[in-house]
Amino acid sequence: GAEPLKPWLAKVDAIETHDQLWDTMIEFKLWSIPTMLSTQVSADEKDPLFYDLFIDAGGLILPDITYYDNTTADGRRKLRALTTYLREITLLAGYPEDVANFSAEQTAEIETMMADLQYDEPYVELEDSYHHYNVTELEAHAPHIPWRKIFAGLQKGCEEAGWSCLEQLEQGRKKIVMDSPYFYKHISQKFKEHAPTYWKPYLRTHVIYNLSPLLSSNFLNATLKLDKELEGMETRPPRWRKCVAAVKHALPGLCDELYVQKRFSHA
Repeated sequence: GAEPLKPWLAKVDAIETHDQLWDTMIEFKLWSIPTMLSTQVSADEKDPLFYDLFIDAGGLILPDITYYDNTTADGRRKLRALTTYLREITLLAGYPEDVANFSAEQTAEIETMMADLQYDEPYVELEDSYHHYNVTELEAHAPHIPWRKIFAGLQKGCEEAGWSCLEQLEQGRKKIVMDSPYFYKHISQKFKEHAPTYWKPYLRTHVIYNLSPLLSSNFLNATLKLDKELEGMETRPPRWRKCVAAVKHALPGLCDELYVQKRFSHA
């Protein structure tokens, strides 16, 4: 059932202020629940001996931005399938019909807006895209996203888990690479224009969606119906494959270490 979702959904339902909104999104990030703020640490594209923090656009449920094209019959069909799915899983999570309907419609609206921003991202040659930011420059580019609060929250979460992260983000060379500057400039403005409660339906459905593979078969069957409508999938993968995928997603570094230990000689 939906019992494991309740602590997460309670956090979302309690959002009234910007601090609560960003605290919730920070916790989502720490627990690998995707939102529009997508970050990862990877090797520098020119000097792989150094690592950078890459910030990219994210937060869409459908496979890519073309699925959100409501100017075509096929795009409208896919959006209807998404809305139907979101309504169903929100009902399964225990919400009344009016809340489920509103959450589904609002999420589809927000995701379509974000897909439009991602589609409008100007194409830039790789050489020209190699631009590093510091936190002050990041704040100037997207001023309505509290970057220092986000980084401090992620660092604290890492420390509480016994890890270190982002400790040297503001020391030495610039280490932040924004892969989607157009998206973040405009999504920042959206955070200014809309109250914190505007984003609650989106966060609600994303909690349910992203944790649904770990829930009961009625959630899995709802996802299968969406996959069948969009991709023609007839059967869902066995649960053990989903469990393996969940572990690899949540603990990529540790899984990589185990693979190296098993497959490569230490000689």
